[in-house]
Amino acid sequence: MTRRYGEAVDGGYPQIHVVFLSETGTHLIVEAFVKRAKKSEFSLAGSLLRKVPPCSLVLWDRGFYGYSSLLQTQRRNVHVVGRVADQVVFEVVRTLGDGSFLATIYPTWSDRRRQTHGLIVRVIEYTFDDPNRPGHGQRHRLVTTLLDANTHSATELVVCFITSAGKSKSGMTNSRPIN
Repeated sequence: MTRRYGEAVDGGYPQIHVVFLSETGTHLIVEAFVKRAKKSEFSLAGSLLRKVPPCSLVLWDRGFYGYSSLLQTQRRNVHVVGRVADQVVFEVVRTLGDGSFLATIYPTWSDRRRQTHGLIVRVIEYTFDDPNRPGHGQRHRLVTTLLDANTHSATELVVCFITSAGKSKSGMTNSRPIN
């Protein structure tokens, strides 16, 4: 018995998640996990992040956004650029010159209320102005641990993301070293 579109159906087609870490330039898959599609791929993020060398940039899809993943990358001296869902609420700490902004994220609501264990991230919001592109006119958001807009502009990070990680789904892409 499997579930298709939320309904139990007979069938021999089990669903799986394949989550992978690949290198941007060669598209070589460095690590991959395959698991039954009972739960989110998010639980595999920590295992993949342990395979990323320090001083790297990881590009990931919105399914991997979370305080624990971002904290793990910070502790490993790895940077991230990744999509974030619309329902995530960010409180602006400071707006930067390129239009992006710094925000504090917290592991729990009680930490947010007490303003403890906060982690500073940078949020980049953008829309596509090409009417032939999927998502034209819709707001898209990226979150990154690259906080300096003078060193890494919002435009540079958006272009990097949509040309590299934006092509893959349910994966993490290990990009060039960050200085």
